[in-house]
Amino acid sequence: MGLLLSWAPVTVCLVIFRDRLLVAGAVAGWRIVLGLALIIFEAWIFWLVKRDLGAAKLVGATELSAGGEVISRGIYARIRHPRYLGSFLAILGACLLAGTTALWIVAGAWTVLTRIAIGMEEREMRARFGESYLAYCRRVPRFLPF
Repeated sequence: MGLLLSWAPVTVCLVIFRDRLLVAGAVAGWRIVLGLALIIFEAWIFWLVKRDLGAAKLVGATELSAGGEVISRGIYARIRHPRYLGSFLAILGACLLAGTTALWIVAGAWTVLTRIAIGMEEREMRARFGESYLAYCRRVPRFLPF
């Protein structure tokens, strides 16, 4: 439900600010192909996350109930933050498709704010799960599976 609600304001903003956010002319073919590939890759990552977490954990119900566990299976056995990685790839894809400086600036700001959010999230996870989360962090990289 939250995902559906978030698309409405994004769509409205795209309509209102389309002249500033989207390039007026044609976009190079390689940018279209790469941009769409990144967005499709993000959708696949999101599917893996949903499969590995389940719907309740995906939307944060576990955190609200102060429960939970460190998930280290599936995609979470390879990277700690697949949702953030997927979002970054989709935003990068959108920047390639849009072709405007304004959207690249927004993407840069999003990246900085997301890095801050990740730091806060990891601090909370260390406080909540202690050594099991620290061991997980030692085994599994943040974003890239190598």
